[in-house]
Amino acid sequence: MQNVFHHQLKPEHEGQPFESGIIVSNDENSNYRIVSGNYIVNTSTKALGEKIDKMNAMSAEQLRAFYQESLSVAELSEKGGAGLGILDMARKSKMPLEYEFVPIDEHYSFFILAIAIP
Repeated sequence: MQNVFHHQLKPEHEGQPFESGIIVSNDENSNYRIVSGNYIVNTSTKALGEKIDKMNAMSAEQLRAFYQESLSVAELSEKGGAGLGILDMARKSKMPLEYEFVPIDEHYSFFILAIAIP
């Protein structure tokens, strides 16, 4: 929820402002499944997708080490985050993160992130 709140954009599409982040959760196969979504600028999708793919390829030990390393070099962004939110989700999930970027227009996409927590 914190990521959706802090990283939510309030873009305009066809002259109309739209601001919407979503969070949905359910109980699925002995896991809690949480799906979140918010708007993202298209110029950020490639780097974010690569970051998630990198984390999905890591073992639990590698994720822990990467988290510790990231803590030691983290700098606060203009939105107040240190870029650790998705990494923390990957560590707690113990399963690959699922994501999708749904194009909205030439400037924005809707970023959907799904995690399962045992």
